Amino acid sequence: MDPIQKWNEKHKTKLEEKKPQEPNSLLTQLIPAVMDGTAVDLACGLGANSLHLAEKGYDVKAFDISDVAVDRVNKQAAESKLSVEAKVADLATDDGIKLVADTVDRIKSAEPGETSSADAVIMTYYLERKLFPFIKDLVKTEGYIFIETYVSVPGMTDKPVSEKYKLRPDELVNEFGDWGIVYFDFNEEAGIQTIMARKK
Repeated sequence: MDPIQKWNEKHKTKLEEKKPQEPNSLLTQLIPAVMDGTAVDLACGLGANSLHLAEKGYDVKAFDISDVAVDRVNKQAAESKLSVEAKVADLATDDGIKLVADTVDRIKSAEPGETSSADAVIMTYYLERKLFPFIKDLVKTEGYIFIETYVSVPGMTDKPVSEKYKLRPDELVNEFGDWGIVYFDFNEEAGIQTIMARKK
């Protein structure tokens, strides 16, 4: 089954279950509200995080491989009159990353060779390592990243995703160690890591 079909079916099933979609609880606690700012939600799924960010004052650009999810996010945003624009993008491809870059207003900063556009970039339960340099470039100085996903834990029997889609235990800290780490948690029992960091 190709990834688009797989995720469309997963999201259709969730919608049929009619369970409320809740934003990430740590994100709701940690991300600051703004008067005016841009947030990027990568692999947004059914959009609970995107909608929450919009409620906190962000103009949200959201991306997901599933057109079922994207249609749902745009419908909910329109009904709630929230500033969320969702687009279909395969973030594992160069074309998908280019779409994100083209959608988000990329403004050159005062530093030569540097770009800045997003006040916050969110990525939960999705891992594509080649996105890390892109995310670092996308976030403005003093902007935030929030990442939460599965991590490889030796001997763990419950394996919700393949090992190739799991973080290495020290990966997030190594990637964003030169940023200011606002929050970090490694839940070994659940096999989940969370980081929120601020770009210096």
